[in-house]
Amino acid sequence: MSSIVDIQQKQQQEEGSLAGIAEMRTRFEGRDGYGMEMNDATYRRYLVARKLDVEKAVEMLENTLKWRCEQGLADMQTNWMESLHKEHETGKMYVRGYDKEGHVIIHMQPGHENTREHEGNIRNLIFNLEKCVACLLKDGRKEKWLLIIDFEGYSMFNAPPMKTSMETLSILQSHYPERLLRACLVNPPWLFMTFWNVIYPLVDPVTQQKLEFVKETGSGLKGRFEQLVELDSLETRLGGNNTVPFDHRHYLQSAFALDFNAQQIMEAQVEVPVPVPVGTDCPVSVSAATLAPGTPGTEK
Repeated sequence: MSSIVDIQQKQQQEEGSLAGIAEMRTRFEGRDGYGMEMNDATYRRYLVARKLDVEKAVEMLENTLKWRCEQGLADMQTNWMESLHKEHETGKMYVRGYDKEGHVIIHMQPGHENTREHEGNIRNLIFNLEKCVACLLKDGRKEKWLLIIDFEGYSMFNAPPMKTSMETLSILQSHYPERLLRACLVNPPWLFMTFWNVIYPLVDPVTQQKLEFVKETGSGLKGRFEQLVELDSLETRLGGNNTVPFDHRHYLQSAFALDFNAQQIMEAQVEVPVPVPVGTDCPVSVSAATLAPGTPGTEK
């Protein structure tokens, strides 16, 4: 009997979702998304985030459009580059690889914090979230990402200001609804757990269920992530086999819809020029052979 009730509830939700999408399609016809696609997939995510309440979903999306306009997201790839190069130098956040189901992976390493600048960190966050979305749209298979936060080296000396942490949470929940598949928090120290206990009540209950605290190390860590990701595309610090270090210059000058492992654009050893580092005479190049495998479409 319960299965019949479940089926009926699912049918009602689907009907409500379709009706809500149609309504939002009418409400937002012709509107500029400031770099975000205004389509049924977007409307559905906002509806689900607001439990199919059309008015609340409309309000949420309106707030996102206002925020995107104010942030200047449509022009971020040109206007933010100086700041992004500085923020990416230590590899504290980047998009690299896919899980076994095709969800793109975003990596955070808060222990690599190098600026503690609020605006720079927020731009860094937004840039990488938008890059995740671009990768997902390119592949056209999944809508959500896997977030891996590695706390190695995290301390009170490189912890971001509370203001930055709170705005990060707000941006993720308010402007990228239904994008998070799961978040793996790798060996968070007591300092983070203290902060976590403060913000926990502010985290959406649905998001809370997607958080996984990973306490394994060594072979245990490898076994944990091997269930999710092909080891050849995962960095050695997480138990993978990928030894190619992150290079922020290559990352920022590559096509926006490609993650760091995207060697499919490097067929036949095509070389990609990298900006000349200060103090050198010759340009540096990255060939396909130096990039790690693991991006969908590169399997043999």
